[in-house]
Amino acid sequence: MMIGLVLVLAISGSGVGANLQSPISLPADPPLASQQKKSKELKIRLKVSENPAPNRIIIHWVMKNISRTDVTILKNGYYFGYEIQVTDDEGKPVPLTKDGQDAWFSGLFVSHRNYVTIKPGNEDKCEADISRMFKWQPRRHYRIAVKRQHREAGIMVEARANPAEISL
Repeated sequence: MMIGLVLVLAISGSGVGANLQSPISLPADPPLASQQKKSKELKIRLKVSENPAPNRIIIHWVMKNISRTDVTILKNGYYFGYEIQVTDDEGKPVPLTKDGQDAWFSGLFVSHRNYVTIKPGNEDKCEADISRMFKWQPRRHYRIAVKRQHREAGIMVEARANPAEISL
């Protein structure tokens, strides 16, 4: 993260003093995925459809409340608050298509909040056709991951599915 600083010079009879001040106050950078605390309340399972229609990549995921208390999540945006990450066989992120960018941006401008409470042992089931969302290339191997961030005891944590692998 880049932070702008302002140099404040004070001139007095005894000399010149300098003081660096930040014009804005920013929160600390979020932890890297490898440092993100793992959710103790939610667990996600992911699978790719075995026999989808030609040229379709359809994923299904289930998030289960593994705690003993209700968990309330916000389900907004194109993927209902979940983040879908696709990497190629070299581990590089696969870019979004125009459709994928439009879907991602549309989730930022939702005017209402859709909260869902998941009871202990219950699941939230989702499905997405990601065929047109990413710039797929034939004869390549891909890893698809689904994750979601939420608060547990006031701390941001992450529920993450084991990646699913596909070859085109």
